[in-house]
Amino acid sequence: MSKPEVSIGNMKTEVTSIDDSGFSFTVGDMIGQYEVLSQLGRGGMGEVYKVLHTTLELEYALKLLPVDFSARSGALTRFKDEAKVMARLNHPNIVKVDEFGETNDRYWLRMELMDGISDDCVSLEDLVRENDGYLDQGLVAKLMIQVLDGLEYAHKHGAIHRDLKPANILLNKSGSEINVKISDFGLVKLAGDEWVRDQAELSMNMSISESIGDMKTVEATINGTSTNALLGTYAYMSPEQKRGDELDSRSDLYSIGLILFKILTGEADPSFELPSDINSDLVKDWDEIVKKSMANKAERRYATAAKMQDKIKTTLISIYKKEEQQKERIEKEHQEDKERKHLEDWATQKTEEKTKQAETENFHREEEKRWLEAEAKRERISEEQQKVKAATKKEKKQKSGSKKKKIIILAIILFALIAGIISINAYRASIRSKQVNAKKFNPDKWIMENSQSKNKTLPTWENTTPIESKHVTTQNKRIVEAKRIAEEKKRQADAKKTAEAKRQAEEKSLANLRTYSDGKTLCKTCDGKGKFKDIMDDSGNPAICPVCEGRGGK
Repeated sequence: MSKPEVSIGNMKTEVTSIDDSGFSFTVGDMIGQYEVLSQLGRGGMGEVYKVLHTTLELEYALKLLPVDFSARSGALTRFKDEAKVMARLNHPNIVKVDEFGETNDRYWLRMELMDGISDDCVSLEDLVRENDGYLDQGLVAKLMIQVLDGLEYAHKHGAIHRDLKPANILLNKSGSEINVKISDFGLVKLAGDEWVRDQAELSMNMSISESIGDMKTVEATINGTSTNALLGTYAYMSPEQKRGDELDSRSDLYSIGLILFKILTGEADPSFELPSDINSDLVKDWDEIVKKSMANKAERRYATAAKMQDKIKTTLISIYKKEEQQKERIEKEHQEDKERKHLEDWATQKTEEKTKQAETENFHREEEKRWLEAEAKRERISEEQQKVKAATKKEKKQKSGSKKKKIIILAIILFALIAGIISINAYRASIRSKQVNAKKFNPDKWIMENSQSKNKTLPTWENTTPIESKHVTTQNKRIVEAKRIAEEKKRQADAKKTAEAKRQAEEKSLANLRTYSDGKTLCKTCDGKGKFKDIMDDSGNPAICPVCEGRGGK
């Protein structure tokens, strides 16, 4: 890129060209003994770089004045005079300017470097933009107290800022507090009020031409960002500064009033409405401060920055009181909400307790009902088990009796068989004996003859012949056996008679019973229920059937 020449008096000075970004230098370039670390910003009053002093190894902010600055009449003298004034301003709320000079025909000011409260928030303008156009009134009061403190110091030392706007109020953070420092003090005067006004009017004409579609090119030495900066400067100028009148410290107070209006209400331009009319959360004190500081005539404004600062301090007290009242109201509402919630919780708890109690009572009733049903069921089951047990016992008893009868009958039959076998064997023996002694002796006949007489004794070997004595023993045995058999027959006859009597009694009892197809015999007197239906006992209950004795069966 070519390097144009600018005239300073009768001298020819070579000027560094400006690249497409609008900055004259890029990272790594050297401005004298300063190395460019980054580009911080640019505006109508020049370019700002973060630089490193290569000898001291300290970082600073270096502001280069516009390229055509030195071409204006009296620029060098004015630069030196104002730079000395700026360098003498040493206040916590003013950005320190500790060096100024010229390198390659570019005039610069060295200032302390402001870190900002974050990477993207360095100025009041950035902070307002991050908070949607307006700030909390308490924070505004604290920031403006610091700004007015710095202005009061500068005004006492004969310095007027002339370009107060949110972009020139820089921020730094110390712990949880935000510190304010005013930058670019005296740059407007250093550049010349008339030049600033002319450039601002030219910028306005350019903006108007572009907005209505005028394709005519307006030749100017400033780019878009510079245009906006100059328009911002012009927007915050006091009426007397715009007219070109002589200025005093009250011109800066007008700019402060306009800044207050915008950052308290979020409105771009002031109107006839008061701040508290636009933002109902603001205390009324702001109305008087903004109205008085923005008066068209300087004599109706605050006389000094200190008086305006005192009023803002009073306003801060009002803000604290309002915040305290709001806090008390919020705490009261919170307490009321807490009490109301407590009552609601108490009522809910009582309702839940009643509901729980009712559920518990219902549960106990249901449990009692289930228990009674279970008890009734157990009783029915027990009764049925008792009936089954009784029926089983009776059946076992009947089977046992029948078994005993069978055993007795089998024993009798066996005894009869044994007796028959013995009789047959005895008979066979007698036959064989008769066959042997038929001719000699007939015992049977002898027995029959002798047994007919009751007075006769049984024959023995002593009163018998030898042939007869052989059969005496046999005869006696037969007589004994015959007696035994007779006694047995009598006993069997008696038993048979007893059994027959018992059988007849049972048949008589069974006359009142009926038998179904399944073989179960039921009492037909009580219809198998064990009790009469219509006949009651002394207690009013159905009387027990005397036939089945309440068993309902046989």
